[in-house]
Amino acid sequence: MAFTVNYNLKKPELDEQYDIAHQNGNWDIIDTQLGLLNSDVLSKLNLSGGVVTGTLYVGSESKIKLEASTGDIYSNGKIMATQAWVQSNDKLPDIVTFGTSGCKIDCTTGMFRIRGLPGQSSIVARGDNATIEFYLGDATIAQHVFRRDGTKAGGSIKIDGKTLGMSPIDSPRIQIQDVIRGVKATLGGTKVTFDKNFTKSIEDYSVFPSHPVKIKNKTKDGFTVVGVGKVDLQIIGDRVGCKKVYWQEMPSKEV
Repeated sequence: MAFTVNYNLKKPELDEQYDIAHQNGNWDIIDTQLGLLNSDVLSKLNLSGGVVTGTLYVGSESKIKLEASTGDIYSNGKIMATQAWVQSNDKLPDIVTFGTSGCKIDCTTGMFRIRGLPGQSSIVARGDNATIEFYLGDATIAQHVFRRDGTKAGGSIKIDGKTLGMSPIDSPRIQIQDVIRGVKATLGGTKVTFDKNFTKSIEDYSVFPSHPVKIKNKTKDGFTVVGVGKVDLQIIGDRVGCKKVYWQEMPSKEV
């Protein structure tokens, strides 16, 4: 006589006589197990016509729980959302905190704030003056500000303990620039070679010397300076792939 692995059902050998008691015993085991399965499913899902009418657990009972009778959702025993909250015009609370680190989204006082660690970096979209402000490493003073008229304080510097904002240079073109100082110009010509990364970052360029010299033999990676004395050189190049860009249309509506 052999037996099945899971429920120990009897499996007569070919040379054994048929015994109805063995067959009935197998059916009794099968019937019992199906009854337990049906009872367990109903007790966990509380199904009524395919609809959960009681409590639905995801994982173990200590993890995620959906209370069908109230619409409340729990995680690790703590309520995450109530039916009234979910059905309240699809609105979230003014402050939503993520995890245990203190990171949050704060929408109080008509502003939208994405906050990092408490007292550290955050991004604020202000409703009172229509600006977007970046606070990086210091929650008391903004380092970058973008205004609705298109102007911006896109950089900052701390002088004598006070953070001062600066405006980056606006241009209809997309450019990258560098300054090479103290080049000794000669009448025979002095070769100036760009940094390798700068060479790869631009397509075409112009050179602006601090005093009159001649710029000759322009190549992708540099040029020759002809003249007398030391000279500073400003190089402005079109960013690679952007040479034909001249003014850009801004999005016409929020997506």
